[in-house]
Amino acid sequence: MGTWKNFVGLFFLVVGIVVVFGLSSAGCGKKSSQTGKTEEKCPVWFKDSDKDGYTDGTTKVSCEKPSDEYVSSATAGDCNDNEPNINPAKTEICDGKDNNCNNQIDEGVLLVFYKDTDKDGYTDGITKVSCEQPGGYVSQALPGGLQRRRQEYKSKYCMVQGC
Repeated sequence: MGTWKNFVGLFFLVVGIVVVFGLSSAGCGKKSSQTGKTEEKCPVWFKDSDKDGYTDGTTKVSCEKPSDEYVSSATAGDCNDNEPNINPAKTEICDGKDNNCNNQIDEGVLLVFYKDTDKDGYTDGITKVSCEQPGGYVSQALPGGLQRRRQEYKSKYCMVQGC
């Protein structure tokens, strides 16, 4: 019978030590009434409004989840936390936005087009950089279109006028 009493006494001693040293369940970031010390640190929450796994760096320290837009872990570097298709892991597309968060818009996807309104295969040297081919422009053209047309006009004019 003495062994049982010793076991019960030891149990209460161990439980009492655990409570005294602040291991009770008083709660995250709260002070223990026994020790006056904060029991555990509150976690850091990362803002990820668009739920793409990337954060713009906004954080909150709270024992409770601050709101639905905060997560317990996220990768840094989101340059637009309201758009899930914009983050450092995305491939740049031609849309006037910085899709991959490198501070450049449409890099590597814009095309150069050459003015060739008469569709003779020669450009006047006027170009446009765009995602889509504008009217009167071609993706490839030979230089010297304006000079060539002037020479053709001069040749025709001289044949008629006798230069």
